Amino acid sequence: MGLAESLGDALSSFLPPWAVVTLISLMPFIEMRGAVPIAVLVYHWDLGLALAFCGAVSIVPGFAIVFYLERLEPGLRKVRLFDRTLDRAFAWTRKKNADPAEKAKRDRRATLLLALLVAVPGPGTGAWTGGLVSYVFEVPKRRAAAALTLGVVGEAAAIAALVLLFQWSVGALP
Repeated sequence: MGLAESLGDALSSFLPPWAVVTLISLMPFIEMRGAVPIAVLVYHWDLGLALAFCGAVSIVPGFAIVFYLERLEPGLRKVRLFDRTLDRAFAWTRKKNADPAEKAKRDRRATLLLALLVAVPGPGTGAWTGGLVSYVFEVPKRRAAAALTLGVVGEAAAIAALVLLFQWSVGALP
């Protein structure tokens, strides 16, 4: 019995499988790329169902960051570490893109670049990171939401290919 199966069995003893998959999908840096393989390989979900469920759950934190972080920023600035970090990030991004023509050019590329950032199924990418990047670079909310959606769809396609490749390589295709 492998580590993933042992973990799945341990968590299933007190949580239903959908709750385990939901919690994994909500975790930053793990998100959908960790939840889909657990759902398919450990809990034996259909790949399409796992992709749709995990994609819908993992995009929620990204949307929350895009639409609500500006309301939370005043509270975060009361903590010295966050205040300094935000000041540095905003000073760099706003100085670099202070020209209105440059900002308009950047906004046109924002959807594609954010979607690519979210779509890459690697550590440090995903909906959490895409939401934070869109906030720091002041990407318009509609463009950021579109980018997150496109990115999660792209990530789903990449993860589906990786899961199918793994199943094929071990001879476990359904």
